[in-house]
Amino acid sequence: MWEPLKKSAWPLAKKAAVTITAYLATHPEAQERLAGVGRRLTDVQKARTPEGRIRRGLAPIREHAHEVVDATGDSPAAVQAQSWLLRADHIERALGILEHRPRSERKEGLATVVGMTDALTAEVLLSLIPPPTAVDDQHDGEVTRE
Repeated sequence: MWEPLKKSAWPLAKKAAVTITAYLATHPEAQERLAGVGRRLTDVQKARTPEGRIRRGLAPIREHAHEVVDATGDSPAAVQAQSWLLRADHIERALGILEHRPRSERKEGLATVVGMTDALTAEVLLSLIPPPTAVDDQHDGEVTRE
């Protein structure tokens, strides 16, 4: 069953490969576009890994920390933001080390890194939410009409 298909398809596939190779050899811009597609596919694959998701989660934390440092100078908030940046760097380094470990070790280490990332994210989120005031405590979240 496959023999006739193999006899007819193989020469066509070979001819197509030769034609594509010749075209790419004479058109460097097409070669670059094709290489770019490969790089983008690799980037998408990396972004979908647990490590990639953690790195994407660190980006807004770093952005917010840089904004706080730029806006507040030497205040305690800036010192806190610097510590967030330092912790994000530590998480990034841990991810880099884990990428080169066997899968079983990576899973264990990744759980630890996820915990570190969650703690950092929670801390940054809590810094964005203003503390409740005495008025908020009196009304206990209810809307009053006067």
